[in-house]
Formats: sequence, C-alpha cells, structure tokens
Amino acid sequence: MTAVATALLLTVLACLRVLAGAITHVDKGEQALVWFRGDSKQEVQSRILRAQGAMREAGLDALLLTTEANVRYFSGYHSPFWQSPTRPWFLVVAVNGNVTAVVPTIGDDGFRRSHVDRVFTWPSPRPEDEGVSLLQQVLADTVPRHGRVGAELGDHMVLRMPATDFQ
Repeated sequence: MTAVATALLLTVLACLRVLAGAITHVDKGEQALVWFRGDSKQEVQSRILRAQGAMREAGLDALLLTTEANVRYFSGYHSPFWQSPTRPWFLVVAVNGNVTAVVPTIGDDGFRRSHVDRVFTWPSPRPEDEGVSLLQQVLADTVPRHGRVGAELGDHMVLRMPATDFQ
C-alpha cells in the first residue's frame, strides 16, 4: 500500500471512529477498529451520578426502570429485543451503589457488555414467574427495609409485569 493510500485509510478510519464511537486497538503494530454500541461508560456513569444525587434529594433508595428509553439511558444497552412486549427487562439503580439488570437469559450477554455492575437472569418464557421473584430478591438486597423505590409511574410507563406483581 502506498503512503498516500495508507494516510487516506487512516483518515477515513479516524472519521469513522468519531462518527460511530469506535476505538482503535493496536496490537503488535496492527490497527483494528473495536466497535461498541451505545453511549460511553463515562457518559452513562455521569447520568447515574446525577440521578443518584436527585434520588438522595428525593429520599429514594433505588429506581426501578422498565422502559427501553430509561434502561438504555442508564445502562447503554441497546437491542432489538425490546420489540417483544412479552419479555420484561428491569434495571435497578441504587442510590449508593450498583446498577443491576434483571433480564431474561437472552439478554445476558448484551447486558454484561453494557455499563451495569450486576446482571441477574432467568430462563424465559416462564409464565408463572417472568423474573418478578428475582427482581424482588434484588430489591430486597438493595433497598433497606421500609426503603423507598422510585418507579416510572407516568403516562408512558411500561410495567412489563402483571400489575398484581407490582403491588
């Protein structure tokens, strides 16, 4: 490859990195693009820290998130699996600690590569318990007894579990 072609290729790769959020990995003198999906770890961490500050001010011990937009905002997780309304996806943001994903096993790999601290899974479909008991366990381990959990209870909430399980 000529020097001009090499320079052009490196310029194109630099532009792609900026546009697509890729990073360059250099190993033994060879460059390779390493693609990642979603927002950077630093961006997601900044969002979490701001939310935790607001949670402290509101007296909340955790947030329970169930909508695609909010789970993605606080984890960086992006997937077409959201198109299935039958699979619940839960994210628990603790006021002073971990961000925990409680998801079907099909989401395990993707969430482990996202910006969460812990991932708990169950084999879905399991109509008798679509992760609710696992979510209860995570909340019990995260929130002190008589603690307060914030949830998306607005007009656009997607509960992704039976309403009787939420109560």
